[in-house]
Amino acid sequence: MLKYENKILFILITFLSFTLILFTELQLSPDSKTFLRVSKNISNIGSIIEVEEPLYLVSYLVFKFISLTNNFEFYYKCLNLVSFFLILIYSKKILFHFNIKFENYIQYFFYLALFFFNFEMLQWTRFALTDLLLISLMMMSAYYFLKNRYTYSILIFLLALLLKPQSVFILFILLFLFFYKKRKNFLFFSLYSSFYILLISIFFIMIYFDYNLNFYIFNVINYIFIETLYDGNIVDDRYYIEFENFFSIFKIYFLRFISLFSIYFEQYSFIHKLYKVVYFTFIFLPIITFIYSKNKFNRSFLNFSFGCLSVISIFIILTFIDYDLRYRLYIWPFIIMISSYCFTKLMNTKKII
Repeated sequence: MLKYENKILFILITFLSFTLILFTELQLSPDSKTFLRVSKNISNIGSIIEVEEPLYLVSYLVFKFISLTNNFEFYYKCLNLVSFFLILIYSKKILFHFNIKFENYIQYFFYLALFFFNFEMLQWTRFALTDLLLISLMMMSAYYFLKNRYTYSILIFLLALLLKPQSVFILFILLFLFFYKKRKNFLFFSLYSSFYILLISIFFIMIYFDYNLNFYIFNVINYIFIETLYDGNIVDDRYYIEFENFFSIFKIYFLRFISLFSIYFEQYSFIHKLYKVVYFTFIFLPIITFIYSKNKFNRSFLNFSFGCLSVISIFIILTFIDYDLRYRLYIWPFIIMISSYCFTKLMNTKKII
């Protein structure tokens, strides 16, 4: 560890905290307002059981507990700050687990800059949403699983369960790590892909034979896997195409993949587009340079990182991408770790551009 590593991080987190708490106002999105409305109706065990959309039950409870304080805005900002801090810390812990360490301050500042200049992550610190909390739990659970501390990992997953539907990322990442440790990761991806193929096929058959199962979970799965396909949904509320035939499915999935990793959309302002180009160049240049270099690579780390990226990306592509790209948040820690590893490796061999 570098001598002033923790002090530098403390200064940056303190600066972010003061900026967020003193100079920004907590924003309530439509989801935030729904969470607040439902949480107000939770008063006992019975009302918890009867809550609408149970896949968000833990989010409702988070809003309920913070609402019980005398300053909802302040404590929710604190929750977001702690979540952001944990994402950064556990990403670094995962790098250290794979024996990837910063040997000088340039490497460390590069790693920190990828987080603190990532607008897609930072913007959500001022919103009353639970995405950052879920990502922090995802990184913690993955780290403890890597360290064979399975009890901690499973308990964190259970805490995240029903926070948001995206909590399934943690389950699939832990399953991937299990197969990865058993050196059967190809089997995992075969099973993982087969699961989605089977699920989508079943719902296509149900629609074809006009089955109508009016259950909450079936309605949710039918919407995110089937109805969004028929709608030609590439990016929700932003980009659609016409669904013409069976082959349109592959076109939709391919365009979702492109959109998931897109630099910007046409609707962005010029300044936003410029920022995106600069940041994406900043984060992907070390990765591209490393690919074309002759450096030996850390196979274990890259298998882990690209495996987790694949798990999350496949899920998002097969469901839908939100118009504000909030679901893309879940891939950023892994991309940042990969970029930091490539930058560190290239700098140590003096081959970085």
